[in-house]
Amino acid sequence: MARRVARVLIDSPLPQLDRLFDYAVPDELADETEPGVRVKAPLRTAGRVVDGFVVELGEESDGDRPLSELEGVVSPARVLPPHLYALARRVADRAAGSAVDILRLAIPKRQVRVEKQWLAGERCAAPVIADEALAAARERLDAYPGLAAAIDEGGRAAVAAPPRVEGTSPAWAGLLAAAAAHTLAAGR
Repeated sequence: MARRVARVLIDSPLPQLDRLFDYAVPDELADETEPGVRVKAPLRTAGRVVDGFVVELGEESDGDRPLSELEGVVSPARVLPPHLYALARRVADRAAGSAVDILRLAIPKRQVRVEKQWLAGERCAAPVIADEALAAARERLDAYPGLAAAIDEGGRAAVAAPPRVEGTSPAWAGLLAAAAAHTLAAGR
């Protein structure tokens, strides 16, 4: 009989734990355990339970090797997509670091209320931008032909960073703020 196996990246600063560990998925967690979710997994040393991320799931036909079982699924939110793990692994290997250190920077700490809203599909209310601020943002973006259209299409654009200072901030900071205001006003 085949058993379901999760390959888990343990959240630990120890470099010797910077690899994937195999854990058996108990039947009661089979529906919740998916690639990218946060889990609790036991470590054989001192009976500790640590946090981790499921990177892959698979089937194993030979049940001869002993595997510890996952303790639980922390959240059904899939926070570690395969491309993010692959990127973190490449960055860590290039910088002689650990993938979990990179992922700590890329994946925010769990916030239950925000996670519940996100899983329920609720959107946060868009902030209200004053008409004067929106008009100033449009005026600033109009100085760069095609920039507002690129933002609307979700594309990328390169602009020369203005080297001048306006008030107490660099002009490029004002341009980024204008792009953000334009995006928020469009409901994105």
